Amino acid sequence: MGKPLETIRSRGIPLPITENARCTAQEFAQAQPTPEKANQVLMNSLAVWVTNDYCQMMGIPTDLEDSDSWNPITQMMANVADLSLTEVGQLECRPIVPDTDRCLIPPEVWDLRVGYVVVEIDASLQMAQLLGFTPTVAEETFPLAQLQPLENLLDHVAALKQAIAPLSSDPITATPLGTIVHLNQWFNAIFETGWQAVETLLTPAGMTPAMGFRGTSTATDADPEPPSDDRSDRIRRAKLIDLVVQIGTQQVILLIELQVESPNRIHISSQVHPPHGHLFLPPELELLVLEPSDTIFMQAQSRQADNYIQLQFIGKPGEHFKVQLNLDDASYTEEFVV
Repeated sequence: MGKPLETIRSRGIPLPITENARCTAQEFAQAQPTPEKANQVLMNSLAVWVTNDYCQMMGIPTDLEDSDSWNPITQMMANVADLSLTEVGQLECRPIVPDTDRCLIPPEVWDLRVGYVVVEIDASLQMAQLLGFTPTVAEETFPLAQLQPLENLLDHVAALKQAIAPLSSDPITATPLGTIVHLNQWFNAIFETGWQAVETLLTPAGMTPAMGFRGTSTATDADPEPPSDDRSDRIRRAKLIDLVVQIGTQQVILLIELQVESPNRIHISSQVHPPHGHLFLPPELELLVLEPSDTIFMQAQSRQADNYIQLQFIGKPGEHFKVQLNLDDASYTEEFVV
């Protein structure tokens, strides 16, 4: 049973919105394509900034620059208002206007969040009030009456830190929320361990396929363009994969390329190449794209003389998928979120 809204608001924590916060949020908003999107980004940015101020006061380490909500590409593509808590993960900071009893929490931010804070922002953009916290959500319009006090957020963060600590042997490289690859962070030059510049793993000859390939595409089956330097709207990274088969270890290179087509459409290319010193992939190597339920979405298989295989498709912000490599009895799976 939720508490009356008067009680929720009376225990909230008021904080001023600084001029620096307003200028930054308005700068983000001016870069948006429509007035509606501009207002969304403005409010989200203010909510994140105020929550960051509160966390700093409470001694919770944060990193605004590492937050998806501070990434210009993600701002345009998705409705995100996350704040990176450096020790535990992403905290969603959802803004509301006064005199409302529910908070919109879009499904695209239901995953990979350590919790949700609701921030009420007044019409003048001068003051904000942190109304409360919830560790999870299961509906798009969350009732404010179900919010917990902000003190519970402090206990929640402390519990998460305690739970994560035994799992991390290397606090610098540990990934608290698992091994999911956050593709939206790639546009902000943030890459998970193991994902390297393409040129590091592939020679120029290996980057420009000269032989045939087998694959599936939502657009065309023509040979892809040779990789070029990363741009703001086009990113590619590669990872060396060891497949342990009966005769030993077979190495291949998994390459992921992202191309922004529109704010809600990312062209994704998943390719597999042989490692340096090898001309061809091993025959019957399978490349699969799986849905989160492990249902096969797309697949390709190498032949006797393929020097790469690929799958191409369109992804939307917040979508999850897996890429799986199979060879004989060996299998490797990597999970991604757009």
